[in-house]
Amino acid sequence: MVTKNTLIVVSLLLISTTLFGASSSKQINLNKGTLVTADSTKVPYYAFNKDTVFSQENERLLLTLGDTLLLTVYNRTSSAQRFVVQELAIDVSISGGASQLIKLTPAKAGVFVYSAVNTGNEINHYGAAGMLVVTAPKYSKLVTFYWNIKDFEYAKVLDLDSGKTVDWKTYYPDYFLVNGKGKDQLVGDLVSNPVGKVGDSLLIMMANTGKAVHSIHFHGYHAIVLESNTKRVQKGSNKDTFPLATGDGLMVLMVPDKPGIYPVHDHNLIAVSGGGKYPNGVFMILDIK
Repeated sequence: MVTKNTLIVVSLLLISTTLFGASSSKQINLNKGTLVTADSTKVPYYAFNKDTVFSQENERLLLTLGDTLLLTVYNRTSSAQRFVVQELAIDVSISGGASQLIKLTPAKAGVFVYSAVNTGNEINHYGAAGMLVVTAPKYSKLVTFYWNIKDFEYAKVLDLDSGKTVDWKTYYPDYFLVNGKGKDQLVGDLVSNPVGKVGDSLLIMMANTGKAVHSIHFHGYHAIVLESNTKRVQKGSNKDTFPLATGDGLMVLMVPDKPGIYPVHDHNLIAVSGGGKYPNGVFMILDIK
């Protein structure tokens, strides 16, 4: 039976949610494992995963603007690590085998990078960097795709993993990934390859978690920049090419005007190779009906 008091309680809950946003909880685990590239090279790699099973794809942290995420970060390695979101002024040290509860309440929409930053063995260079995506409520129900763009130099990864210091003045990346995968591994991946129909509103989130500069180029379509955390790309611009330096993030809206199958690739052309294999690396497919 619904009473007047019940209606008052429900109304108060709705008002509270509207004014203060929703709250949810999530845990991620910093794991170490082995990344297998598209040319079958095995690389020591770190990633923030949803559980203790290593995956070379970092977990995405997804919020609607106004909401709060109570995030528990478990450090499953034996060494102390850090968890950093520069845009939110979060910098937390977590001992080996320990965990830390972190409250995330972003004040603005956008695509931001969370990582283990450049400390110790610099594990963010070989994994350990993901996407924090904060979407405005009016866009939160749209079909969304994600591009966590990463590069690394294999020889430097081996040096870092063995405890050596490397010279970043000579950086020659030879592997390039999207969501932890190279081109052949990206085939058919529904997270990375936008699929839709003419007139659909498709959101694409992209972030550069590597050290090289990338320039993501769309064939066939333009996209409107909804959110940008970089001065290189202006919010509201309508473009087909998007430069991304380290730590940059973009949220773009693509509304296809025609059917077709078109590539999206990196205009930094070395990034469409990997380990001497071409095509490889940053190479996605737009499939519009």
